[in-house]
Amino acid sequence: MDCARRCGSRGLCWSEINERDLAKSLDEFLQERSRSLVWLKALTSPDWNLAITLTFGPSEEKLRVMAGDMLAAWLAHDNLHMRQLVELRRARLVHLSEPYDVQYAGRW
Repeated sequence: MDCARRCGSRGLCWSEINERDLAKSLDEFLQERSRSLVWLKALTSPDWNLAITLTFGPSEEKLRVMAGDMLAAWLAHDNLHMRQLVELRRARLVHLSEPYDVQYAGRW
């Protein structure tokens, strides 16, 4: 079975993502983010209430999405990635701290 069928329509598998060159991926992300911010700053009087109905998720649920929703989701998505990085960092710390326990630091 190909990666797109196993891991989603974009064909992104964790095994392949983990093999990427981190510096190159970060550089590509920063370039794309820079282009996106230039595009956003160039918008004049955007209609954030402009809406479209999309088919969403595996259940193909119909979802009405406004332009403002997309902008908010973009920011929230960035925060999800930051949370993932923090969780990975904590897991590494817990591992490196063995045989000691990090429980005193507080509930996770």
